[in-house]
Amino acid sequence: MKYRLVTRSDFDRLVCAVLLRHLDLIGDITFVHPKDVQDGAVDVGPTDILTNLPYAPGAHLVFDHHHSETLRTGGLASNHVIDAEAPSAARVIWGKQKLNTVFAVGRSILDRSSPTDIGSVMLQYGGGGHLAAGTCQVPHDRSEQVLHELIEKVGAPMSSSASRKG
Repeated sequence: MKYRLVTRSDFDRLVCAVLLRHLDLIGDITFVHPKDVQDGAVDVGPTDILTNLPYAPGAHLVFDHHHSETLRTGGLASNHVIDAEAPSAARVIWGKQKLNTVFAVGRSILDRSSPTDIGSVMLQYGGGGHLAAGTCQVPHDRSEQVLHELIEKVGAPMSSSASRKG
């Protein structure tokens, strides 16, 4: 089932929409003012996901990070995912979904002399890409280890044919 995303029109909303769309949860997007949700002027129902807005009890899910909402609602409803210490509602969604750490790697745009086949390096971690750029995703608990390995591998000279063999 695809839900309607009900949100405010700011940058946090954009990131929330991208994350929820990536998870294939949303279809339509409706922009509203937070006060209208708080006053009940917006029709919110079980096919709606709210982000970065005041809690509405009829919604399927509500993701938020505003401390004032923990005071207003108590933050105890099962459909209210709130973290007042998170810097954004997008971070609340990110943490709730336990997504992987994403690494995006590319050669320098100023010094193009690196012989490292970036796509091949990313392939070793389940990703891929091109000679000069690539991405991979790894579980959070492996991210520090993989970061150090990527730095080592990308910094080490490798020909594209030699890196494809490993």
